[in-house]
Amino acid sequence: MKRSNYLNWDEYFMGVALLSAQRSKDSSTQVGACIVNNENKILSVGYNGMPCGCDDEEMPWNREGEPLDTKYMYVCHAELNAILNNDSGSLKGTKIYVTLFPCNECAKAIIQSGIKEVIYLSDKYAETDSVKGSKRMFDMAGIKYTQYDGDDIPAFQKNDKAKVILICGKICSGKSTYSAKLKVNRNAVIMSCDEIMTDMFDKQLGDKHEEVVCKVKKYIYNKSLEVAKAGTNVIIDSGLWTKVERKTAKEFFNNQGIETELHYIKVDDETWNKHIENRNDAVEKGRSNDYYVDENLKKKVSSIFEEPDETEVDVIS
Repeated sequence: MKRSNYLNWDEYFMGVALLSAQRSKDSSTQVGACIVNNENKILSVGYNGMPCGCDDEEMPWNREGEPLDTKYMYVCHAELNAILNNDSGSLKGTKIYVTLFPCNECAKAIIQSGIKEVIYLSDKYAETDSVKGSKRMFDMAGIKYTQYDGDDIPAFQKNDKAKVILICGKICSGKSTYSAKLKVNRNAVIMSCDEIMTDMFDKQLGDKHEEVVCKVKKYIYNKSLEVAKAGTNVIIDSGLWTKVERKTAKEFFNNQGIETELHYIKVDDETWNKHIENRNDAVEKGRSNDYYVDENLKKKVSSIFEEPDETEVDVIS
């Protein structure tokens, strides 16, 4: 009897792309690509890495810093490497499997090479101008792009090492709702600054509020480190309004050998004001223990909050 639980072609080729990604030396992002012809033959594979002849040990892999001190000036993306690695002739009419939606530069190379279909796994940078530009070019050039919907992810792609997921966003941006959903998907523990402040101090701090917030955040970081080292993912919901605070948080955990992800909850002004209105209404009617967000607090948030750029963020929601 024929075996029934074998991989279909999409699962197979995405598995090859995922396996290729494991060759990447990039500690923060590993991307793989696999180019296939219409006879289901693999023509080429690639992963993100430094150009040939450039020493991986000497080149920078940093995401932040001066341009010449970051990886972005030097790294070749997986899609470009797969295209350049091809020695089978024309790529016209082929399709490419990628673990991350192509950036605008790779989109140009895909279009120019003759590839006609893109099957991608993750689209976590969907809200960035780079990916929006990619999709615009693909649409104009008639390139089909489809998100991989297979259930089977190869075992080597499953990362058993716990991470700390940092949630960034303004007050009332939807961080709590997002964190609750993520908790289920990532089997994680949530550490919320607002929740601890409300449960322990019930808005009775007065002038000591900021002092206690700092102590609570320190407690959250130390406890999150302990939990992550024990093997459980942690979601930290503490605002992370400034670039310095985000950098400090990442360094705290990374220096202890714990990987981090930064998820940015992006919200437009109209939606933000509506969220605040709904929250304040619930507070006034006794349906919520949250604090009331008045105009002074809104102005404070707006003046302090520094929107993260795409080099900081792993996921935009």
